[in-house]
Amino acid sequence: MSISENLQRVYTEITQLAQQKTGQAPRVFHDGDWPSPCEIPNSVENDSVAWQQVAQNGNMQGLEKALETKFPAALQAYFGSFYSDNLFASYQEHNLCLLQAWSEQDFERLQQNITGHVLMKRRLKQADTVFFATCEEDDLLLVMKLEDASIWLEYLGKEPHHKLADSMEAFLADCSGLYYAQ
Repeated sequence: MSISENLQRVYTEITQLAQQKTGQAPRVFHDGDWPSPCEIPNSVENDSVAWQQVAQNGNMQGLEKALETKFPAALQAYFGSFYSDNLFASYQEHNLCLLQAWSEQDFERLQQNITGHVLMKRRLKQADTVFFATCEEDDLLLVMKLEDASIWLEYLGKEPHHKLADSMEAFLADCSGLYYAQ
């Protein structure tokens, strides 16, 4: 399965779990200052909104140029396939938050955060990595090494320390969706 197909599968699992637990689509806190194409029309209630994944064609070519690097196609596909709320998933013994862009504005903010991360790695004279998920442990990230597109665990500001998968495709294939009621 492709990266976008695996992200779609995880989203579908989350949606099915939400339907089973609540009888409706997944919900997220509604912030009127951060509108999203993911918001299901007329679904705002009690400070939350129902949402759905929406296809997008985002690219990070401007960021590549600014950082004078090349992002693996897998990273481009991961962040550029959908607008979505973050996807909660499990992988092996880890509960994760797969970071996604909620809107074009959020996609721009995400790229700014990636820029800060890459520049920090360079200041520390470490190989470039890009985060794409967080773990329950606050400073533990899932990152892609840019040199070979492998997936690792990395503590913030440290070198990656535990390889999880050889590729984003292999990593996502083993992820299962989780749903936490809003």
